[in-house]
Amino acid sequence: MRHLLLPALLVAFAFPVTAQRAIAQPAADPPWVADVVGDYGGMVRNAGRMQCHHTSFELKDGHLIGHYRIEDDVPFNGELTDFVPDDDSSGTFTWHDRFGVGKEYVRFAPDHASFFGAWGDDTVDPRNPVRGTRGGVAGCAGAVS
Repeated sequence: MRHLLLPALLVAFAFPVTAQRAIAQPAADPPWVADVVGDYGGMVRNAGRMQCHHTSFELKDGHLIGHYRIEDDVPFNGELTDFVPDDDSSGTFTWHDRFGVGKEYVRFAPDHASFFGAWGDDTVDPRNPVRGTRGGVAGCAGAVS
């Protein structure tokens, strides 16, 4: 009996740990995210006015992330993480920069050559639009550094 109890206990204690590890690993983002990887530039409402931004999207461990630079009076960089896709070619990121943390919604065009969206602190605010075009737009030179 003692010999049967030990394997049963090992299975009982090991299973919850294995199950937790499996649950903790989120599924990879949908296949379309690979098509949006690259550099975009455009305009974003920041500090009450439209300013140039440069955003670079990439895949990290199967998940879409981004890095951006906003050409404010004192330019700054930020990150886009925790992407949650909500349908074909759109979803919400968590943004992080020197001003804090918030949410940014993006919807990519069907050809993935551009995107539009909005950002906010706790929730997305449509009064804070963001638009980007692959390769950038005239008048907004530079890149994410």
